[in-house]
Amino acid sequence: MWANRLQRGEVHRPHAHGNNLISGVYYVEVGPRDNLVLNHPNPGAHALCPGTLEWTPHNTANWTIPAAAGRLVLFPSWCLHWVPPTTSAARISIAFNLLCRGELDTTDSLQSVLL
Repeated sequence: MWANRLQRGEVHRPHAHGNNLISGVYYVEVGPRDNLVLNHPNPGAHALCPGTLEWTPHNTANWTIPAAAGRLVLFPSWCLHWVPPTTSAARISIAFNLLCRGELDTTDSLQSVLL
């Protein structure tokens, strides 16, 4: 867990949180147009988009999630994400990662892992 403080115009460049399962961010103080952007993990999913009249969360490669004080956003840690230029005087958030410990799956599975 860590705290973030961005001044107006600052960004967090695109990144992911490897070796974790779930990542999250809790917004303490944000501006009215501050956002979090998540990227669709399949680069070929939107190679062809014929006849697209309007971009929505169902047909775009990026999802923009508005930041709001008191909002908690959870997403898969492998999902590329970033913060566009901050609009507020100070954008304050608390971010974190969750990782399971112990045995995942069963010992007779080829997908079993001990963390």
